[in-house]
Amino acid sequence: MCWRTWKLCLQAACIVGLLPTLVEAQQPGSPGAPTREQLEWKPHWHRANLWDGAVIVGGWSLYLAERTVLPRRSEAIWEGPILFDEPIRDVLRAHVRGDRETAETISDVMLTGSLVHNWLFDNLVVALALHQEPEVAWQMSVANAEAYAISFSLVSLLKTVSGRERPYVDECERDPEYSEKCGEGRGIRAFPSGHAAATATGAGLLCAHHTHLPLYDGGILDYGACGVGIAMTLLTATMRITADRHWATDVLFGHALGFSSGYLVPTLLYYTDPDPDPDDVALLPMVSPDRLALQIRGRF
Repeated sequence: MCWRTWKLCLQAACIVGLLPTLVEAQQPGSPGAPTREQLEWKPHWHRANLWDGAVIVGGWSLYLAERTVLPRRSEAIWEGPILFDEPIRDVLRAHVRGDRETAETISDVMLTGSLVHNWLFDNLVVALALHQEPEVAWQMSVANAEAYAISFSLVSLLKTVSGRERPYVDECERDPEYSEKCGEGRGIRAFPSGHAAATATGAGLLCAHHTHLPLYDGGILDYGACGVGIAMTLLTATMRITADRHWATDVLFGHALGFSSGYLVPTLLYYTDPDPDPDDVALLPMVSPDRLALQIRGRF
């Protein structure tokens, strides 16, 4: 498989997908252009406060403490595949070292692209520079920081607690030239995959923001951004297995944790309506010491 071709195609697809958005955003009065939906932070949505700041500071402090203060494990406490790990590795793992290294590079590029897009492009370029909506840019930035703080801190702690051995470690024992990572000392931080979790957090944020805000003027481009984010995290996960850096269960759990953080933090904490229409019908949980049920509430 020609990995360079893959990379060039991905870069071209990203550029082609963004050009129409940039052109339309810069020329709002062009003849025949569709009416643009107003980008604004609605009055009833949550606005960042000190509690959000506390979550951000606490999450990132926990992440940095795990990376710099807590002692590193010297021996794995979880080794080998489980469930479908082995058959998926047999199918996806590259057998040539150069291909594995290229796959790892692609996963790094996807991770960087996801972070740059969420931290810089949508917030600063689209919301702030093109739409000139500083409040939208600020609220999105705080929501992003909160989601990443939760995701990164949980992933980092789980890596330490689980102490799972990476799949390439056994190969390194048989062939010290199998990977440049052989003997590096980071071979017991497999679960969950940080790359998968980070790109999935980015995908969740894309889906949450673009389904509530017309950043790309609403419609197919905004929903397409969500789809592109999901495709990027799936590609990243595949490349991590191809590079023999992770088992399939590592990346699946990373996906679940990351997407949950990225999608649920802004959706549940920010894009909320504290005073719903009484005519709306809502499905709500009902919990008591002896009963767990769902109730339908609304006006009929």
